[in-house]
Amino acid sequence: MAFSSNEQTVSQNLFYVTQVPRNPMVWNVDCAINGSFQPIGQIELPFKPSAVSKRLSAVAFSIGGASPGNLVYANTAADAETIAQQVYDALTEAQDIEDKRRFRI
Repeated sequence: MAFSSNEQTVSQNLFYVTQVPRNPMVWNVDCAINGSFQPIGQIELPFKPSAVSKRLSAVAFSIGGASPGNLVYANTAADAETIAQQVYDALTEAQDIEDKRRFRI
């Protein structure tokens, strides 16, 4: 027996993120709601994404930070592994900075 429904069964938000013109560190974030995009704010990236491949991981980290439950889609398995490693590296660096602040290293 198959279950079929048009109802959304998973809570999710779809963000549309665009770079502020001539400012690679600041990006506008819109949320797709009922078929249209609603502006929700801006984010500042933790680093200038020197390569196109680093944009997605920088944006994902800036939106989600260290909070759990963020999902990033990639086109290929290799892209997914690259993005996951870049997000992991950003999380590790952020934790190192927090530890240094906390322990005044």
